[in-house]
Amino acid sequence: MNNNQQVEFTTPSAANIDISTYLENIKQLIKKERETDQTVVLHSDEEIRNKYFSSIVAVFDNKIIWNSSIYPTHMKPLDNLILDWKKIRVWESWSVIIHPDFRWHWLWRKLTTASFETFFDKYDIIVGATVNNIMFTLRTHQWFENIPFPKELYEEWKKYLAPFMGGWDLEFQERAKCMMYNLNLTEQQKTELINILQKEYVINLI
Repeated sequence: MNNNQQVEFTTPSAANIDISTYLENIKQLIKKERETDQTVVLHSDEEIRNKYFSSIVAVFDNKIIWNSSIYPTHMKPLDNLILDWKKIRVWESWSVIIHPDFRWHWLWRKLTTASFETFFDKYDIIVGATVNNIMFTLRTHQWFENIPFPKELYEEWKKYLAPFMGGWDLEFQERAKCMMYNLNLTEQQKTELINILQKEYVINLI
């Protein structure tokens, strides 16, 4: 990389990337990633457009090279989570996609930090699922913690990803991880959350 060229971390709107351009950029980024990793999830045009306003992108040479989106979860029981008599705002990590030529740890750290700082006042915890060992390691370094897989989230991920994995259920079960980034939960609330999820999970993957 030329020293005069900088990676910019920004929202699509702040970078003056309109929704249609964002859509095409992300589709191309997903296509590029799937050349090396068949477990990269395909998304509909509508899903991608809906994440435009909750995304952080890394832009290099006028192209999106990374995308990270977080949004309020619709997954039960996280979508209406009450812990210690308090409504917990749960957001879900979605579409962390990376151009294969830019898979650098420092980029990951800066992108996730930018995501958290941009939306920090909107969530208490962020939940993310992955079957990618590299992503699991990176999230561990970003203080994500393993938690039991919520049943609905597990089933949705299995529907998307298991067909691309050699052993179907077995390989998916071995690789799937659900992780949580905690901004505001107390230890008591975390314990209560684990107890709730242990009643909802398909299989304990911690």
